[in-house]
Amino acid sequence: MDNPFSQLKQLVLSLEPDFEKWEQVRDLSAGTRLRSAAQQLKGQAQSIRHDIQSFKNGKLDSQAPSAVPAAAPVGKVEAAPKSAAHQFEQDAFAHILGPISYSGRSIHTRFTDQQAVNICGKMADAYARNIAIKYQELAIHVQGGIYRYQLHYFANKAFSFYGGPFLTFLANLRPLQFHNTSALALKRFVATSGFSDRIIDFPTLTFHTVGGDAFTMAFHLVEDGVEARRKPVQIFRNQVRVGSIDYQGMAFDAMGKILARTAAVRPVLLVFCDYLKCSVNPAFFSGVETGHCFICGRPLTDPRSLRYGIGPTCLSRAI
Repeated sequence: MDNPFSQLKQLVLSLEPDFEKWEQVRDLSAGTRLRSAAQQLKGQAQSIRHDIQSFKNGKLDSQAPSAVPAAAPVGKVEAAPKSAAHQFEQDAFAHILGPISYSGRSIHTRFTDQQAVNICGKMADAYARNIAIKYQELAIHVQGGIYRYQLHYFANKAFSFYGGPFLTFLANLRPLQFHNTSALALKRFVATSGFSDRIIDFPTLTFHTVGGDAFTMAFHLVEDGVEARRKPVQIFRNQVRVGSIDYQGMAFDAMGKILARTAAVRPVLLVFCDYLKCSVNPAFFSGVETGHCFICGRPLTDPRSLRYGIGPTCLSRAI
């Protein structure tokens, strides 16, 4: 097996033809491959850094005095292990914090104001993102109000769809820089009867693992065109659907069967889940940040395509 330096060297050398095409004629296909390879380079560099840090930490631990394990209380039975299926184990929003009220209406929220801003600021719906921006602009001068109520309404509705583990994961990602800035202009920020009917979902996000695979999370795909109350997030590996992750953070294969973790079986979706779980601020990109389809690299013009970062042709092939 090649050592990490050889792998990095081979990857860099393989980029030369695409780099020349991009520099000379701004070939979009070459640019898309370069962008993907840059993510791979970053992932490999992070892996090397992680190995060095793990060795350093292990060396320090071996020099520290070993602790004597505490005896279990008499009569206490050791807890059974968790389900063999993978879970996103963290849930920062498991508890209700209190009520948010406006004009006679009230909801119980699981989020602080800043957490709600974080979640809404990453949503595909421009209205929800505008609420987050508007609230941040006025928060110093305005306590409560319609912006705060709508902000928490959207965040808690997202919780009812995707669950705490997924929202905890999304909240820890870097902010999205939406290319479609014109969609951020709204005529009026007033209470309307239709705001509660907004579609709550997120743009497609693509992650590159150290092994070079491209995994994509699609939040906006629903079974048979029906808006489900709790929507599984569809997972694609190199544009091929490999399964989904549900409201509780459980992983399922493409046939809907729950994935078990054993020593002999390592389904590719669980490998991806482990990558997300173990990575600190995992690197990702989205077509909404570039205004180009994240699969083929063509410019996006359709409003639905700009909302999710993928063109209609590539979307139809992916489903």
